[in-house]
Amino acid sequence: MPHETPLIATIAVSLGFAFVGGFLAVRLHLPPLVGYLLAGIAVGPFTPGFVADATLAPQLAEIGVILLMFGVGMHFSVRDLLAARAIALPGAIAQIAVATGLGVGSGDDVTSAATVTIQGGQVTTTCWPGCQSPAAFR
Repeated sequence: MPHETPLIATIAVSLGFAFVGGFLAVRLHLPPLVGYLLAGIAVGPFTPGFVADATLAPQLAEIGVILLMFGVGMHFSVRDLLAARAIALPGAIAQIAVATGLGVGSGDDVTSAATVTIQGGQVTTTCWPGCQSPAAFR
């Protein structure tokens, strides 16, 4: 029985690059996320060498976003958010306003502007608690 290997190859190579990139980033005193982003660029279609399967990569990226949001939800603390509300609330409002302004300005017509604006608002409101560490506000 013939075996198809694009799924396992994409996962294995992507995780390998992410591991090495995260390790190097930590050694350079950078957040591991920097290494993960560079690993994603390295296995992407715009760099020479290994190119992840173009049909599987977006699906795996969606799974990654789901896992990321799950992790953010697991570490989310209302108590920490309330402790940082003096900075978090104005920052979140400003971020949503900027994303909304960019969305309205980037659309060719009303429908695409509204879509970009709604998506930008969703990204900023869901990303804010996970992207900002309340400990940084103390």
